[in-house]
Amino acid sequence: MMERRAAVANRTKSVRTKESIADALGSLLETKPLAKISVREIAERSGVDRQTFYYHFDTRDDAMQFLCRLRLSSITAGLDGSQNLRETLDAILIHIDDDIAFFRLLLDSVGRDTLKTYIYDSTSRFANRITGEAFQGYGIPGPTMLFIAEYCLTATISTIEHWIRAEKRMPREELASLLCQSIEWYADGVKRTFP
Repeated sequence: MMERRAAVANRTKSVRTKESIADALGSLLETKPLAKISVREIAERSGVDRQTFYYHFDTRDDAMQFLCRLRLSSITAGLDGSQNLRETLDAILIHIDDDIAFFRLLLDSVGRDTLKTYIYDSTSRFANRITGEAFQGYGIPGPTMLFIAEYCLTATISTIEHWIRAEKRMPREELASLLCQSIEWYADGVKRTFP
Protein backbone atom coordinates (compact mmCIF):
# COMPACT_ATOMS: atom_id res chain seq x y z
CA MET A 1 0.00 0.00 0.00
CA MET A 2 2.81 2.42 0.91
CA GLU A 3 4.64 1.60 -2.33
CA ARG A 4 1.51 2.38 -4.33
CA ARG A 5 1.07 5.76 -2.61
CA ALA A 6 4.73 6.57 -3.25
CA ALA A 7 4.33 5.64 -6.93
CA VAL A 8 1.25 7.87 -7.22
CA ALA A 9 3.04 10.74 -5.47
CA ASN A 10 6.06 10.38 -7.77
CA ARG A 11 3.81 10.23 -10.84
CA THR A 12 1.98 13.33 -9.69
CA LYS A 13 5.28 15.16 -9.11
CA SER A 14 6.47 14.02 -12.53
CA VAL A 15 3.28 15.31 -14.18
CA ARG A 16 3.59 18.63 -12.35
CA THR A 17 7.23 18.97 -13.48
CA LYS A 18 6.29 18.19 -17.07
CA GLU A 19 3.46 20.73 -16.96
CA SER A 20 5.79 23.30 -15.38
CA ILE A 21 8.26 22.84 -18.24
CA ALA A 22 5.41 23.25 -20.76
CA ASP A 23 4.17 26.38 -18.97
CA ALA A 24 7.69 27.82 -19.06
CA LEU A 25 7.80 27.21 -22.79
CA GLY A 26 4.41 28.92 -23.12
CA SER A 27 5.65 32.01 -21.30
CA LEU A 28 8.80 32.13 -23.44
CA LEU A 29 6.67 31.96 -26.57
CA GLU A 30 5.15 35.26 -25.50
CA THR A 31 8.52 36.91 -26.05
CA LYS A 32 9.96 35.12 -29.08
CA PRO A 33 9.25 32.40 -31.66
CA LEU A 34 9.87 28.73 -30.91
CA ALA A 35 12.86 28.57 -33.25
CA LYS A 36 14.71 31.10 -31.05
CA ILE A 37 13.99 29.38 -27.72
CA SER A 38 16.64 27.04 -26.36
CA VAL A 39 16.21 24.05 -24.06
CA ARG A 40 18.46 25.86 -21.58
CA GLU A 41 16.03 28.80 -21.47
CA ILE A 42 13.05 26.52 -20.97
CA ALA A 43 14.81 24.63 -18.18
CA GLU A 44 15.88 27.85 -16.42
CA ARG A 45 12.39 29.35 -16.68
CA SER A 46 10.80 26.21 -15.24
CA GLY A 47 13.36 25.88 -12.45
CA VAL A 48 14.77 22.53 -13.55
CA ASP A 49 18.07 21.50 -15.04
CA ARG A 50 18.57 20.34 -18.64
CA GLN A 51 18.79 16.72 -17.52
CA THR A 52 15.29 16.97 -16.02
CA PHE A 53 14.02 18.57 -19.21
CA TYR A 54 15.44 15.67 -21.25
CA TYR A 55 13.97 13.16 -18.80
CA HIS A 56 10.50 14.46 -19.75
CA PHE A 57 11.03 15.48 -23.39
CA ASP A 58 13.32 14.35 -26.17
CA THR A 59 13.35 17.75 -27.87
CA ARG A 60 12.01 21.27 -27.61
CA ASP A 61 9.44 20.30 -30.25
CA ASP A 62 8.23 17.45 -28.03
CA ALA A 63 7.69 19.99 -25.25
CA MET A 64 5.77 22.16 -27.71
CA GLN A 65 3.55 19.24 -28.69
CA PHE A 66 2.86 18.51 -25.04
CA LEU A 67 2.03 22.17 -24.39
CA CYS A 68 -0.40 22.15 -27.31
CA ARG A 69 -2.08 18.94 -26.14
CA LEU A 70 -2.31 20.39 -22.64
CA ARG A 71 -3.94 23.63 -23.81
CA LEU A 72 -6.23 21.88 -26.30
CA SER A 73 -7.32 19.22 -23.82
CA SER A 74 -9.62 21.77 -22.25
CA ILE A 75 -11.40 22.08 -25.59
CA THR A 76 -12.31 18.41 -25.52
CA ALA A 77 -13.31 18.64 -21.86
CA GLY A 78 -15.73 21.41 -22.83
CA LEU A 79 -17.14 19.33 -25.68
CA ASP A 80 -18.15 16.33 -23.61
CA GLY A 81 -21.40 17.98 -22.56
CA SER A 82 -22.22 19.56 -25.92
CA GLN A 83 -25.42 18.27 -27.44
CA ASN A 84 -25.48 19.86 -30.87
CA LEU A 85 -23.42 21.68 -33.46
CA ARG A 86 -23.95 25.13 -31.97
CA GLU A 87 -22.96 24.05 -28.46
CA THR A 88 -19.87 22.36 -29.85
CA LEU A 89 -18.82 25.43 -31.84
CA ASP A 90 -19.51 27.70 -28.86
CA ALA A 91 -17.32 25.53 -26.61
CA ILE A 92 -14.46 25.55 -29.12
CA LEU A 93 -14.65 29.28 -29.82
CA ILE A 94 -14.96 30.25 -26.15
CA HIS A 95 -11.83 28.25 -25.37
CA ILE A 96 -9.87 29.77 -28.25
CA ASP A 97 -11.13 33.29 -27.58
CA ASP A 98 -10.19 33.03 -23.90
CA ASP A 99 -6.64 32.04 -24.88
CA ILE A 100 -6.36 33.94 -28.19
CA ALA A 101 -2.82 35.15 -27.51
CA PHE A 102 -1.61 31.56 -27.15
CA PHE A 103 -3.34 30.47 -30.36
CA ARG A 104 -1.77 33.36 -32.27
CA LEU A 105 1.62 32.42 -30.84
CA LEU A 106 0.97 28.84 -31.83
CA LEU A 107 0.19 29.87 -35.39
CA ASP A 108 3.36 31.95 -35.54
CA SER A 109 5.55 29.28 -33.91
CA VAL A 110 4.40 26.01 -35.41
CA GLY A 111 2.37 27.15 -38.40
CA ARG A 112 -1.15 26.73 -39.62
CA ASP A 113 -0.89 23.06 -40.63
CA THR A 114 0.25 22.05 -37.16
CA LEU A 115 -2.43 24.15 -35.48
CA LYS A 116 -5.08 22.66 -37.75
CA THR A 117 -3.82 19.17 -36.91
CA TYR A 118 -4.01 19.87 -33.17
CA ILE A 119 -7.52 21.30 -33.41
CA TYR A 120 -8.60 18.52 -35.75
CA ASP A 121 -7.30 15.81 -33.43
CA SER A 122 -9.03 17.48 -30.48
CA THR A 123 -12.42 17.86 -32.12
CA SER A 124 -12.84 15.19 -34.81
CA ARG A 125 -14.74 12.63 -32.74
CA PHE A 126 -17.27 15.28 -31.72
CA ALA A 127 -17.64 16.47 -35.30
CA ASN A 128 -18.21 12.92 -36.49
CA ARG A 129 -20.85 12.33 -33.81
CA ILE A 130 -22.71 15.54 -34.54
CA THR A 131 -22.52 15.07 -38.31
CA GLY A 132 -23.79 11.52 -37.93
CA GLU A 133 -26.74 12.73 -35.88
CA ALA A 134 -27.52 15.54 -38.34
CA PHE A 135 -27.68 13.15 -41.29
CA GLN A 136 -29.23 10.18 -39.52
CA GLY A 137 -32.07 8.52 -41.39
CA TYR A 138 -31.10 9.79 -44.86
CA GLY A 139 -29.54 6.55 -46.06
CA ILE A 140 -26.15 8.11 -46.60
CA PRO A 141 -23.46 5.41 -46.90
CA GLY A 142 -20.75 5.30 -44.22
CA PRO A 143 -17.84 6.42 -46.45
CA THR A 144 -19.91 9.37 -47.67
CA MET A 145 -20.73 10.29 -44.05
CA LEU A 146 -17.03 10.29 -43.21
CA PHE A 147 -16.36 12.55 -46.21
CA ILE A 148 -19.13 14.93 -45.10
CA ALA A 149 -17.77 15.08 -41.55
CA GLU A 150 -14.21 15.67 -42.81
CA TYR A 151 -15.34 18.36 -45.22
CA CYS A 152 -17.33 20.24 -42.58
CA LEU A 153 -14.58 19.95 -39.97
CA THR A 154 -11.80 21.03 -42.34
CA ALA A 155 -13.77 24.05 -43.58
CA THR A 156 -14.65 25.01 -40.01
CA ILE A 157 -11.04 24.75 -38.80
CA SER A 158 -9.81 26.88 -41.73
CA THR A 159 -12.39 29.53 -40.91
CA ILE A 160 -11.40 29.47 -37.23
CA GLU A 161 -7.75 29.85 -38.20
CA HIS A 162 -8.56 33.01 -40.18
CA TRP A 163 -10.60 34.28 -37.22
CA ILE A 164 -7.63 33.73 -34.88
CA ARG A 165 -5.34 35.72 -37.17
CA ALA A 166 -7.76 38.58 -37.85
CA GLU A 167 -6.89 41.93 -36.31
CA LYS A 168 -10.55 42.91 -36.12
CA ARG A 169 -12.31 39.67 -35.31
CA MET A 170 -16.05 39.29 -35.43
CA PRO A 171 -17.61 38.31 -32.11
CA ARG A 172 -17.38 34.58 -31.47
CA GLU A 173 -21.17 34.32 -31.21
CA GLU A 174 -21.49 35.70 -34.74
CA LEU A 175 -18.82 33.33 -36.05
CA ALA A 176 -20.53 30.34 -34.40
CA SER A 177 -23.82 31.38 -35.95
CA LEU A 178 -22.30 31.77 -39.44
CA LEU A 179 -20.50 28.43 -39.20
CA CYS A 180 -23.70 26.66 -38.09
CA GLN A 181 -25.65 28.29 -40.89
CA SER A 182 -23.02 27.28 -43.48
CA ILE A 183 -22.99 23.68 -42.31
CA GLU A 184 -26.79 23.57 -42.27
CA TRP A 185 -26.92 24.89 -45.85
CA TYR A 186 -24.40 22.24 -46.87
CA ALA A 187 -26.43 19.59 -45.04
CA ASP A 188 -29.61 20.68 -46.82
CA GLY A 189 -27.88 20.26 -50.19
CA VAL A 190 -26.53 16.83 -49.29
CA LYS A 191 -29.89 15.67 -47.94
CA ARG A 192 -31.57 16.53 -51.24
CA THR A 193 -29.22 14.18 -53.10
CA PHE A 194 -30.18 11.20 -50.90
CA PRO A 195 -33.91 10.46 -51.18
